[in-house]
Amino acid sequence: MEEKINIFLQDKLKRENQREVTAIDANKWLEAVGLLKDNHQRPGSPLRKLLRSGRIRGAKQKPDRPYGRWFIKRVEEGDGESEITTDEKIRNDIYPRLVDTPLWTREGHIDVLINECYKAMEQKLGKKSDFINYLNKIERPEDAELLIDVLSFYNKAKNYAEDTFIKVIMMISCIEKIAVEKHMFFQDWLLKYEPVVKERVEKILIGTHDLHNDFKKLVSELKDEYNKEYGSSRKVRTFLSTHLTEDEKINLIRCFRLKHTSRAHRFSKRMEPGYKDIETIEDLKKTGRFSVNEALMPSCYSWESCYVDYGQCCPEIYCTLRGNKSLDETLKEIIDVIYGMRSKFVHNAKMFNLPKKDVFSVLDVYMDKGVSIEMKIEAFEEMFENCLKRFFNKKLK
Repeated sequence: MEEKINIFLQDKLKRENQREVTAIDANKWLEAVGLLKDNHQRPGSPLRKLLRSGRIRGAKQKPDRPYGRWFIKRVEEGDGESEITTDEKIRNDIYPRLVDTPLWTREGHIDVLINECYKAMEQKLGKKSDFINYLNKIERPEDAELLIDVLSFYNKAKNYAEDTFIKVIMMISCIEKIAVEKHMFFQDWLLKYEPVVKERVEKILIGTHDLHNDFKKLVSELKDEYNKEYGSSRKVRTFLSTHLTEDEKINLIRCFRLKHTSRAHRFSKRMEPGYKDIETIEDLKKTGRFSVNEALMPSCYSWESCYVDYGQCCPEIYCTLRGNKSLDETLKEIIDVIYGMRSKFVHNAKMFNLPKKDVFSVLDVYMDKGVSIEMKIEAFEEMFENCLKRFFNKKLK
């Protein structure tokens, strides 16, 4: 029986890529497969009895004295009781304030975090040892900790949160954590620009006939100016604008249909030069050759330039945004919508519909206007993970 337990525990540690496991958790594993029934009054005690007898490989007591906490460490075949190989060792300069406790070891806690990180981006990270090597190549330990913290949190969003909207909100939270910049409170910002603010207040006092509304308008304008310089939404915009590729930006814009307009099917002046003198979409409709109807379209849609087939614009044929300075400006509008949804969730207890698995698009109302959202969560996760990788690639030695 002890040999079956040894084989199972070591195999489980290797499959999970864990350095060690507590006796309590290991006993749960064993009970789940029918190898060793646990004592639910004293969890882990049946396995601790075997550990004290010296019959379990990798047995380790921390601290190494009576009443120390029992662990089973991972050992390699042919190496007796040796630890896992050096090339899988995690750097030792991270989380310096994290210490062993009666409930958990520092090494074990970090190992749990690494496992969570790996689960979050397994397809992009390759082997777990590849991720550890990548982590070890990050120059500053603070940036290595940031990557671990963000991926550990993202793992909960990707693999445990069920609602698509909650997943997106958690990803936005990750971006806000990454895109940390020097913050300034609104009152300090007003003092910084005191002469300018004073001049604008004096103009109101001298020339206004509606002091209350004019002053209210000024405060609103100042708040908007402050948010452009120090607001959290700006940090998210800057991060995504910097780390998304042109194709990713275009795909994100296409997924948010905010513009209610007339739409022409299978028409573009670029592809139909014989219609270059048509000035309005109503004139195009009168020709009787092209179908025109009302629809929600991406903000950048132009009936003259954008070719639409089966209700979808086709950037592979032509896209007005490609190579255009207006791309980031249009992207800003979409990011502001996403961040606005996040703010309404946080401050107004408002949920929004986003497409779930096997659902192509959803309709919702944002700022009293109908919107159609077609972005699958898998596509948003892909963009987010690509941005993370590009951001932390700049942190490597």
